Amino acid sequence: MFGMPTLIENKTLEENGALCSSLGLKFIELNMNFPEYQVDRLEHTDHLIKTAEQAGIYYTIHLDENLNIADFNRLVSDAYLGQMHIWKQFAGRLRWQKSCCSCAISMETAASRLLLICI
Repeated sequence: MFGMPTLIENKTLEENGALCSSLGLKFIELNMNFPEYQVDRLEHTDHLIKTAEQAGIYYTIHLDENLNIADFNRLVSDAYLGQMHIWKQFAGRLRWQKSCCSCAISMETAASRLLLICI
C-alpha cells in the first residue's frame, strides 16, 4: 500500500485527503512535528475521521523526530513517554484500519537506534 506525507503546501487536511484520494493512495502520514498535530490539539478527532471517511483513506503517524525516550535526563524521557501515551490514545480514537495495525517506527536516540513495533 502506498500513501503520502502531510504536505505543507496544502492548507487544509481536506486538501491533503482529496489529493491522496485522487492519486489512488491509501493513507496520509500525520507528522507529529506539525503545529496542527501537537499533543494539545489531539483531543478532537472528529474532523480527522470525517476527512478520512470522505476521501476513503486512513492515517499513519510520523512521530516527532526529536523523540528521545532513552534520554539520560529522566525528566526529558518521561516527557516523551507521556507524549507516546497520548499519541497511542489518539491513534485508538482514529479507528485504524486492520491493514494499518502493524507498523514499525524507528527513532534515533543519542545512545542507540531504537525500533518499536506497534501491534
